[in-house]
Amino acid sequence: MPTDSQDEDDGRRMTLNHRERAATRSLARLGRDRFRAFIDAAVASPACFAVKLMHEHLSAGNDLDSVFVTGERHGFTLQVKAIDDDRYEVDFGCVAGGLAGDDWSWQVEFDGLTVVRLEPGTFWIS
Repeated sequence: MPTDSQDEDDGRRMTLNHRERAATRSLARLGRDRFRAFIDAAVASPACFAVKLMHEHLSAGNDLDSVFVTGERHGFTLQVKAIDDDRYEVDFGCVAGGLAGDDWSWQVEFDGLTVVRLEPGTFWIS
């Protein structure tokens, strides 16, 4: 069985970097369906570039694993903190390289798989 820093990929071991490990853990904490609902809700409002880019990836049928786990140091970032069973603090962004990218924080409340409240918080854009 893989450790938390390794994942199986076609029978070979692949070491995840810090960004990929954090995103994979956070995605598991929130759930894939809720993450997709979050992206769909966030893209409808004035959203960060990372949300728009992720929405395009998902609309094109790209798998979340292939989007988050790229083997690259830069890419999408995700940190999820559960406040309770249906409320989360979601920190999502994309680091394109060096100091280029953006990252936003939201308070997100769900009713099942539906986002019922999406409250933006802090952000940075570079």
